[in-house]
Amino acid sequence: MKAIDQSRRQARETQPFHLQPTPAFVTLFGEDLNAGTENHIRQMLASTTMQQAQVSLGQLDLQTALQSVVGHLATARQLLLVAHSEDWVREHNGVKRSSHRIVFSAERCEVMLSEALLRYLREKDISPTGKTSPKLVIHLVGCEAGVLRSQIAPSNPIWKFAYVLLYSGKKITSLDASASSLSAAIRYADFCDQTGRALDPFKLFYIAGIHRSECMTLMGGDLEEPLVWHAPKSVSALADLTSIAMLRGCSRDLRKFQAHAEQIDGRERAMIPEISLRELLSSRICHDDQDGVSALTNGHPELLNAPSITGLLPLGEAIEQRNMALLEDLLEQQADPNVPDKDGDTALMAALKMEEPAAIPILLRHGARSDLAVGECSVLEQAVLNEDVKMLSLLLRGGLGYSRAGLEAPLQRAKSMGNAVLERMLQKALARAD
Repeated sequence: MKAIDQSRRQARETQPFHLQPTPAFVTLFGEDLNAGTENHIRQMLASTTMQQAQVSLGQLDLQTALQSVVGHLATARQLLLVAHSEDWVREHNGVKRSSHRIVFSAERCEVMLSEALLRYLREKDISPTGKTSPKLVIHLVGCEAGVLRSQIAPSNPIWKFAYVLLYSGKKITSLDASASSLSAAIRYADFCDQTGRALDPFKLFYIAGIHRSECMTLMGGDLEEPLVWHAPKSVSALADLTSIAMLRGCSRDLRKFQAHAEQIDGRERAMIPEISLRELLSSRICHDDQDGVSALTNGHPELLNAPSITGLLPLGEAIEQRNMALLEDLLEQQADPNVPDKDGDTALMAALKMEEPAAIPILLRHGARSDLAVGECSVLEQAVLNEDVKMLSLLLRGGLGYSRAGLEAPLQRAKSMGNAVLERMLQKALARAD
C-alpha cells in the first residue's frame, strides 16, 4: 500500500455525536467504505435485538469521536470497527519509519487505532481494575492482522481493556472472505445479550473462526500471545480437527481455548456457519492462489459465475487483483464474461471502472461483448462518456465483441459530445464492420 501523504490532513468542524444510552453493540464505520460491505453489516445487525448504535466516523472530528467512543466503552459490550488500514510512513532524523494503522478517514488520515485511541485509553486509564476479565470485544474488519499483531502488544492498554478480534483480508474493508464469520460473531453476541449470559471471547472465536475463509486473530484480556487461525487453503483444511490443529499460540492459551470450546452447548454450536465455498474462493483469489482457485472451481464449477457476499463475481475479483493469469484461467474454465454482477457491471465494465487495460483483450478473446447494454449503457458508450481514448482503442481493436448496430449508440454519443477524436475512431470501426 502507498504511504499516507501527511500534507492531506485537514481540520474539520466538530459535530454532535449521539449514541443510544448504554448500547450493547456499537458499530463505527470509516469513510469511503465499499457500499456493499457497509450495507451487509447493517443488515446483519438489523436482525438482532441488541440495543445498538451505528455511527459514521467520517462525520466527526477526531477528538469528538474519541471522547464519545471512549465514553461509551464503559457500558458497551461489543465495539465493531469497519475501517481502512494503511501503511503510515514518517521520517525522523533522516530515517524513514513505517507502521500499519487503522484509519477511519482515508481522506484526512485520522488514526483510530494503534495511536490515538491507545493514547486516549492510556490517559483516561479506564482499563478494568484487579484481575477482572475485560467485557468488551472489539471487532476489526478490513485490516492487516499480521502488522497489528506486532503493534498491539500485551503491554498496550487496549490489550488489558478489551479482547480484540481481527477479521483479516488482503482487500481493505471487504467482507468477501469474512462475512459468515462476522455474522456468526454477531449472532453469538445477540444470543448472550438475550439470555443474559456473559460473552465468552473464546467461544466467540471458535464459533466465528472454525469455518473461517480468511485469517482470524484473537488478542487481549488474559491471553499471553495472539491466538491466530491462518487462512485456509482448501475445504479439507476446514474440517473441525484439522482447523483446530491450525490454531497457533502459546500452549497455555491453546489449552484454555480448547477447554472453552469443549463447553459449547447445542444452541451455541448451531450458530457455527456452514463452510462457505464462495468466501473461500474470494480468499484464494485475494491471495493470488491460482492452484487453490483452480481446485475449487474444478470441483465446484457453479462458483465461476457466483457473486460474493458484496456482489462481485470471480472475474471482477481477479481484475481487482490485477491478476491477468488468474483472469485467463477463470475464463478458460468457462466463467461467463457477460454475466453482470450485483451492480449490473460485466467484466468489461469492471475493467473499465478499475482502469485495468490489460484485462480488455483477454476478455474480448473469450467472448466478452463491449456492445452489451446491461445497465444504462454499453461498455463502448461508457468509454465514450469517459472520453477515454486508450480504453476505447482497446475495445475496438481486432473487431471483437461488437456489431455494427452496437456501434451506433456510442457513435451518436461521441457526435453529441463534439469529440472528434472518438467519433473518428468509431467511424473507422464502423467501416471495418461493413
